[in-house]
Amino acid sequence: MASLELKKNKSQVLPHERTLSGPKKDRLKLIKMLHVNTSPIFGTVSDENGKVRNLLQKCSRSKPLVRGQDTSGVRYRLWRVAAPEQITKIEKLFKPRKILLADGHHRFRVACRYAANHRSPEAGRTLIYICAEQDPGLLMFATHRIVSQPKEIVERIHRFCRIIPCASLKEMDRLLQKERSLAAFGYYNGSLNVAIPFRSSESSLGVEWVRAHLFRGVSLDRISYSRDAQELLRWAKHQKKLGIFLKEIKVSDVRRWVEKGRLLPQKSTFFYPKIATGLLFREMEEQRT
Repeated sequence: MASLELKKNKSQVLPHERTLSGPKKDRLKLIKMLHVNTSPIFGTVSDENGKVRNLLQKCSRSKPLVRGQDTSGVRYRLWRVAAPEQITKIEKLFKPRKILLADGHHRFRVACRYAANHRSPEAGRTLIYICAEQDPGLLMFATHRIVSQPKEIVERIHRFCRIIPCASLKEMDRLLQKERSLAAFGYYNGSLNVAIPFRSSESSLGVEWVRAHLFRGVSLDRISYSRDAQELLRWAKHQKKLGIFLKEIKVSDVRRWVEKGRLLPQKSTFFYPKIATGLLFREMEEQRT
């Protein structure tokens, strides 16, 4: 975890999701009240040669400063890196790397806005947790959709896609992972099916294809979200709504998408583990004596 200087490094951070106005207002209000970072943004960096992981492992050979476990069972250990030579090595290693923003898009936008309106150097920074994309402990799940009043959306699916019936969620997932098109998705509307768009670019991701072709003109208040496919299927059956099951993709797929200057819809991904609030606090205003 580190303090990220926004003025110098804002362009180094690659957000991958669009944001909503409501959450940004809430987070700005919190910062104005506390003048403290209570929760870090979450970024990932490409580390194919393992240099980032090797260096951080060297910094964590000593006894951790603190350890604990959150309510979801995720265990944490924190080490303090204070040696100037270690800090210099870490800064040099991260300087040329683009940081993919995994979680905390609203916090990042608010931090940039706060920095632009305050002259204090501490106000120009934000707390960030950075992880190597190749770390085996980092997981990324799709966030599925359930939609009310689905008639026109189902019509669009049949107009734009080839349909393959499925007997179960397990079969649907197997077909989706086997399918080369990243835009393929599953859906439930009385029965389970896989939908493969007739036209999509090789790099087109399912969550963006669904937004652009199926959800065009659909109000956001008609859409709910879940990362649990079993839960979404139960909702769709019970509420007689349309369930959209997105294909699992890789972090590298998201990185390729955003490096072309594109954004995905809100709630496109779910990175695990979520970094707990309150691990560290960082003051955003200079202390007055």
